[in-house]
Amino acid sequence: MIIGVEAANSFVKLKAPGDNEDYYLNTRKELIAEEEGHLLGEDKEKQTVFEIDGSRFIVGDPKGVSSTDRSEERYKDKKYKHETLAAVATQISDGQKVSIVTGLPADHYKKKYLHDDVINNLKGNHTVFVDGERKKFNIDRVHVMLQPLGSLMYYIFNFDGTVRKGREHLLKAKILVIDIGFGTTDVVEVDSMQPSESEGIDVGMINATKFFSTIIKNEFPRINGLPDGLQLDQTMRYKDMIMAGGVEYDIKEMKNKAYSLTADEILSKVGVKGFNLNQYDLVLFTGGGVEALRDQLKIKLEGTNARRLEKSQMANAYGYYTYGVIKL
Repeated sequence: MIIGVEAANSFVKLKAPGDNEDYYLNTRKELIAEEEGHLLGEDKEKQTVFEIDGSRFIVGDPKGVSSTDRSEERYKDKKYKHETLAAVATQISDGQKVSIVTGLPADHYKKKYLHDDVINNLKGNHTVFVDGERKKFNIDRVHVMLQPLGSLMYYIFNFDGTVRKGREHLLKAKILVIDIGFGTTDVVEVDSMQPSESEGIDVGMINATKFFSTIIKNEFPRINGLPDGLQLDQTMRYKDMIMAGGVEYDIKEMKNKAYSLTADEILSKVGVKGFNLNQYDLVLFTGGGVEALRDQLKIKLEGTNARRLEKSQMANAYGYYTYGVIKL
């Protein structure tokens, strides 16, 4: 069985055969003892409980913690391992053999020893209990890709490995892929399906949250109780009102200003790295940040041959899976 999976800076994304896929906040919350029930006796929404190497935890909880940071050390850490294995375990049967394709950001991909850390951490025999059900499986192969190339694979190829209709010409095209994540943005140049240059940019959606925090605190100096990090990112994406310190604030204009500043900074740094968007047959924007910045990018990229990849949050995982179908 082939699985494309990525335990990224904000979300875990997974693609398995058929219609099987998953996507959730990359956080875990340890369960040390039975948690107390609802104060009024109401049932809490049931969450899947995982147990790996003696640790019991749930995933996707906004109040949970994550291994996701910019440190190179995370790829050999047990938390990164558990994040990946938990996702895989939901898709497989007891006793199954699995081949995994995953990805690294540009700055980390250039360091071969980090590929080895990922492979050594994930490859081998594993036992995961999913709501008490044992899933014993073997990961026999782990292939590591440059993250944005997953999106390019998804844009050009169907899940069965055939080229999408009308995109055959892209196999010989010069393409720039810009992958906007939570912590960083990756830029990869590809010529005739051969990666020729890649750069990591130290700007991502975390910068939008910082811009927003500055803007709202300047507007309302007495505001308190403002969330931060992933919690604030999710609030900004899906709400135009925010509750902080018991007071409700209209944030629509402020978050749009923060998004505009973030888009400006990303595009500026792409240019500083030497990438001229007008020199490419296609500029493909992907990553979880693209959905939040879609309106700002549309305005700023008018007149260029730029495209926003549909399902951009899942696109890398889709492409990892497709690569596995073709090559593994």
